[in-house]
Amino acid sequence: MTRKLIACALVLLAGAALAHAGEFPGKATYLFYINGKYAGKSVIKTKVTAKSVVFESTSKLAWDEYAHDFACVTEVDKESLGPRRFTFDGVKMKKRFFGSIEVRKDSAFADFHLDEAKYSSKSYIGPKAAFVEGYVPEHAMVLARILMGTEDPYFRFTTFLPSDFMTASTLALMESEAIVPATPPLACRKYSISPQNSGAYLMFVDPKTARLVYMAFPTSRTEVFLVEAFGEEPTPIFQPLEDLEAQGEEDE
Repeated sequence: MTRKLIACALVLLAGAALAHAGEFPGKATYLFYINGKYAGKSVIKTKVTAKSVVFESTSKLAWDEYAHDFACVTEVDKESLGPRRFTFDGVKMKKRFFGSIEVRKDSAFADFHLDEAKYSSKSYIGPKAAFVEGYVPEHAMVLARILMGTEDPYFRFTTFLPSDFMTASTLALMESEAIVPATPPLACRKYSISPQNSGAYLMFVDPKTARLVYMAFPTSRTEVFLVEAFGEEPTPIFQPLEDLEAQGEEDE
């Protein structure tokens, strides 16, 4: 459940408050680190139409036996940033997996293909639901804009995992400002996101631009870095477990 929700928190809110003013960057790149080691990256391109913001991304990640290679398209409403459409195509756990999800009012309609199997689903997701797909940072980019646009320090919504058709009640808590070791260092607004029955994760957002700068998932020891802020070789906070074990033996 935790790995699925990582999704680099990967969230779109339906019926949420208006977004923080400003434009999304035309291109953004995020790096994934797990247990202190590089695991992959996501490259995102954004375009704006008369009524929508459209994100196109490619995400590649490999860690132990886990492999993720997806191409995604996400469309959200230009004003509310509520989700309209999400399509994906790629390989997940060595299986071909592709599909599409369309949101109509408070419900989601999906068609999935997993290897040779095909199936469809429909689910009521409510007026404040959130799409979460593994390692798709543009969803967290959208969530950052929504959180920056509300003054409520406690923001409740429903996390919805589209490829699994699962939901979880979620609380977003605005904690404080924190300095992240970007280049140069940035004073960011810190949010704690707590899905029910899963480990909480942290989001750090630049309050001047509403950019998602950094994410940390303590339970899985996963980190997500914005290249435009940290560069191509960020310094992970989580150290490799083998290094910590070796250090512990030395201390003994």
